[in-house]
Amino acid sequence: MKKKTKSKQPKRSIKLKKKKAVVRKPAKKKGFMKKLMGRFRSKRHSALAISRFKKRVQKPAKKVSKMPRKVKKSPKKLKKMPKTLRKGKKVIKKVTKKVKVLKKKAAPKKLKKILKKPVVQKPAKKTAKPAVKKMQEVSTVKAAVQPQMPTQAQPSPFRHEPVLVQEVLENLQLADKKVVMDGTLGLGGHSMRMLEQMPSDGVLIGFDVDDDNLATARQNLQQFGDRVMFVRSNFSNLEAELKTLNINAVDAILLDLGLSSPQVDNPVKGFSFLREGPLDMRFDKNASLTAAEVINSYGQNELIRIFQVYGEEPFARKIAQEITKRRKARSFKTTTELANFIEKLIGRKGHLHPATRVFQALRIEVNHELDVLLSALKQAVSMLKKHGRLAVIAYHSLEDRVVKQFFKECARDYINEPDKLTTTHLEPTLHIVTKKPIVPTESEISKNPRSRSAKLRVAEKI
Repeated sequence: MKKKTKSKQPKRSIKLKKKKAVVRKPAKKKGFMKKLMGRFRSKRHSALAISRFKKRVQKPAKKVSKMPRKVKKSPKKLKKMPKTLRKGKKVIKKVTKKVKVLKKKAAPKKLKKILKKPVVQKPAKKTAKPAVKKMQEVSTVKAAVQPQMPTQAQPSPFRHEPVLVQEVLENLQLADKKVVMDGTLGLGGHSMRMLEQMPSDGVLIGFDVDDDNLATARQNLQQFGDRVMFVRSNFSNLEAELKTLNINAVDAILLDLGLSSPQVDNPVKGFSFLREGPLDMRFDKNASLTAAEVINSYGQNELIRIFQVYGEEPFARKIAQEITKRRKARSFKTTTELANFIEKLIGRKGHLHPATRVFQALRIEVNHELDVLLSALKQAVSMLKKHGRLAVIAYHSLEDRVVKQFFKECARDYINEPDKLTTTHLEPTLHIVTKKPIVPTESEISKNPRSRSAKLRVAEKI
C-alpha cells in the first residue's frame, strides 16, 4: 500500500500543473462572456445582459470619436514625452514673455542714441518769442543737472569735518584757558572750534609740517587775526619752539594724530594706494627718507620687522621675500604698482585692502611716528600748567597703545620691584580723566566714515 501511494502523488501534481496551464491560455474576453452566459438561465436573459454591457462600454468611445483629431493626439504625446521636455517648453514660454516685457522697457535706450547725435537747429519762424523761451528753459535745465565747478577766482569752501569735536571741547574745558596748543593743526577744524570756546584774549599756537595745510589753515582762521600763531615744525619740537615764542607753560594741548583728508586725497603725497602717485609718504618734504627708498633699498629682515611691528601684517615674511625678488628686475616707483603687487600676492578677503597694513608700516617708518609721538608726550607733560589737560586722538592700535601706556606710567603712584620686598612710592604727574577711550558715535561715523577708528584719551596734570 505504501508503494502505491508514493507512485500516485507525483502523477496528481503533474496533472494539476497541466490543467492550470490550459486554463490560462484562452483569452480574457471569451472567458468573461461564458461567465455572463452561465449566470442567466435562458438565452434571452443572457442576450439582454450582453447588449447592456456593450452599450456601457461603447458610450465613452462615441464621445471620443466626436472630439477633433488635435485634441486626441495632444494628450497622448504629452504622456509619451519625458518630464524634462515638458519643463523645457514651460520655461521657453516664460522666457519669451519676459523678453517681450524687457523690449518694451528698453525703449528709452533709443532716446540716448538720439541725444548723442548732433542736433540740427531748424530756422526760426517769424515769431521769435517762443524760441527765446525754449532756449531759456534749456539753459535752466542744464544748470540744474550739471554741478557748478568752483572757478580759480572763487576759493573752495571750508568743508573739513574734525573728529570728536564736542568730546574734545568738553574734556579740555577751554572756558578759562588762555594759552592752548594744537600740535596737529591740519586745516584748522579743531582750532576754529577751540578758539570759539576760549576767552576773547586767548591765544592758540598751531603746529604743522605740511606747507599746504598751513596755507589753508591761515585762510580758514583769518577771522581770529593775531589770536592764532602758526609754527612750521613737528610737535616733537614743541618745547623748543614754545620757548622761542617766550611761552613757558600751556593750559591745554591737543594732538590729533594720523593723516588729514587732503593728504590722503592728494595723489602727489603718495599716502593712498587707491590713487596713482609716487612712493613718497613724507609729512615734511624737507625730510630725506621716502617710501620708495625703504621698499627698494632695505634688506629682507628689515622689511619683515617693519611690516610685523608697525603694520601687524600676518603675511609680512611672504611679502618681504617677494618684494626683494621683484625689485632685482624692476624697482617699485608708484603707489598703485606696489598695491596691485601685494593684492595679487595675497588675494583680497573682506572690505580691507590687502596693502593697507603695508602702507601704514611704510608711513610710520618714513616719518618715525611712534618715536616722535613718545617724545612729544613727554614734552607736553613738562610744558603743561597745573590742572592743564592733554587730549590725544589716535587712529590705529599702535599709537593708542603708546598713549595708553604713557598715561599709566605717569599716573602710577607706586612700584613693586622684584629685588625689594617693600613697595616704592612715586609722585604721579598725571591723572587719567578717561579710563576708557572715547569713540565716535554712529551718527558721526555715517557723516564722516574716516572717524570710525578714532580713540580719544584725556589726562590732567597734577
